[in-house]
Amino acid sequence: MKNFKICLLLLVVVFISGCVQKNSINFTNQLLQTKALINSKIYAKFRNTSGVDSNLTAVFVENLKRDGYSVVSNESMADISIKGNLEYFRRTIIKDRDPFLECCIDTIWNDCYDKRTNSYVYDAQITLLINDEATTLNFISHKNVNSLSTMMEIFNTEIYDSIISMLKK
Repeated sequence: MKNFKICLLLLVVVFISGCVQKNSINFTNQLLQTKALINSKIYAKFRNTSGVDSNLTAVFVENLKRDGYSVVSNESMADISIKGNLEYFRRTIIKDRDPFLECCIDTIWNDCYDKRTNSYVYDAQITLLINDEATTLNFISHKNVNSLSTMMEIFNTEIYDSIISMLKK
């Protein structure tokens, strides 16, 4: 009975920790010189060599317009030029340890059962060029988001928010 309570407690802790995980974006280096966004004309274009269907440019431009920024379609007219390439967007399988099976069933099955569960995350990388300054954005989702289309929406929003917050500094 004591082992069962410990297993149940561990299961609750693992569940709660899985629920509070967040997506993350890391920059390889911060861009040093950026212009103020206020009254700036912005040009944005993203290529996609990942092989995954992405509408990052359209979503990015739509969000810029929604937030009141001036968007131009000609790079030579822009004060701020944002260009990038979606290098990869992939689903990666992760083997997680299953604490319930490890502590409660181990005595029954010993080595007959693989005590790991399959989880997955989506990760992506974008090379980014803002006014001739380069950086790389690395994106990692939280575990087990169910569909690629849902994950792509989250990814587009996270990329937009990260770039705009970086430019506002």
